[in-house]
Amino acid sequence: MKKLILLWLAICAVSLVSIGYTYELFISPVWVVNAFAAYGMILMRKHLSHDLLIVLYAFSAIFVASLMVDPAKILEDKFLLCAISAFQIWVFIKAYLALSHLKKRRFKRTLMLTVPSIVGAFAGSLLFVACFQMDNQYFAFVDYFLEQFATSLAVVCLLFGVQRWMNVPWMDYGYLIVALAVQYVISNDQIFYACMVLPLLMCYYAIKYDLKTFCWLIGLMTLICGWFGAMPLAGEYWSDAQVHMLSRISSYRLALGIYLIIFLFICELYARNKRLYLALQRVSFCDELTGLKNRHAFKEQIFIEGAVDKGCVILLDVDNFKKINDQYGHQMGDSVLVHLAKILKNCSPRASFISRWGGEEFLILLEGADLEQGKMLCETILERCEHVPFRKDQLRLDVSFSMGLAEFQQLSLSNYSTTLQHVDACLYQAKSQGKNQFVYQKIIPLAESSIAV
Repeated sequence: MKKLILLWLAICAVSLVSIGYTYELFISPVWVVNAFAAYGMILMRKHLSHDLLIVLYAFSAIFVASLMVDPAKILEDKFLLCAISAFQIWVFIKAYLALSHLKKRRFKRTLMLTVPSIVGAFAGSLLFVACFQMDNQYFAFVDYFLEQFATSLAVVCLLFGVQRWMNVPWMDYGYLIVALAVQYVISNDQIFYACMVLPLLMCYYAIKYDLKTFCWLIGLMTLICGWFGAMPLAGEYWSDAQVHMLSRISSYRLALGIYLIIFLFICELYARNKRLYLALQRVSFCDELTGLKNRHAFKEQIFIEGAVDKGCVILLDVDNFKKINDQYGHQMGDSVLVHLAKILKNCSPRASFISRWGGEEFLILLEGADLEQGKMLCETILERCEHVPFRKDQLRLDVSFSMGLAEFQQLSLSNYSTTLQHVDACLYQAKSQGKNQFVYQKIIPLAESSIAV
């Protein structure tokens, strides 16, 4: 109940500001109130589930504000305008909830933000021209619809992303301020400016941020543009002398609304493609079992900037792994591999490249390390395996590695295969000498000979 009272007071307060700012205009009770009230009531839909309750709740808050601060209209007009506003809020909520029940679809979030505003504005416009028989029905309908269409989209986006306002660097807020200053101080033609400059800033935001953060920025931008751009241009509504100006205001609002919808789609599409790209990278470059990089990632990511100057390569093979699989099953063998992968990650330097090379083999690349550093890592891994055996339920297994270590002066695609042959030879020698040990080798550049221990 407390939340319902606070929401009612908030709707009334927003209505007071909105009506107080525009009370001389005929449609003042429905400027920014509708989208704000609808969004708040959606969040409270567990307490406001009945249709009649929704309408009465919204109507009462707006009507009280209209009685308090609007001396220009007669009581009947106030009642009708507030009733239209409540009806529009109900249509918005029903459209939003209908879309939220759809199964997964592309751009579902964007549709949920945009379609209710469009449907609600259209329904409110029809009811407005039906209740108030004016001389120029067409302009009354268009102006009401576009004013509600652009404003509602801006407010909904603003509320949807308001929690992300601190995620935006001050520099990007500065870009927004500069853009608005140029529009309202330097440019003499706001509509031309809106068509040329605002889309560039929106595109920048759409590509840089996720959907919620983008909604905060674009909602803030379009609401300010609609507030300070369209309202001062309005003058006297629907008079013959103002038909030309009204058409320019409508074009301005229409441009803002269309930009908002287009770039919402662009933002969601870009975010979706980015997620698919990252998922593809995980599949292509990561081992699903251990979470380590795979063999394909070694060539694709290590050599992306050319050769690696100086370092060590360690090739590791799990001792007696076939016996573990044969005796305890492949599922237990997979658990052993995950256990050993954790040991390698904990022992290795943060900047090292750790890969599951295939089957029970792992590879570690230490860029910039010398042979002594490589030997220290091998010893650390052997000690950790000895002190941290594999445990699962009542089972305890002592697992170890045989390792081949090689120091290189330069590693590139041209000597990649040769280097790995040297490392593999060291690994084979370690296994033949009794396992649970490492053999190292220093590869001498520009020479066929090497030193092995």
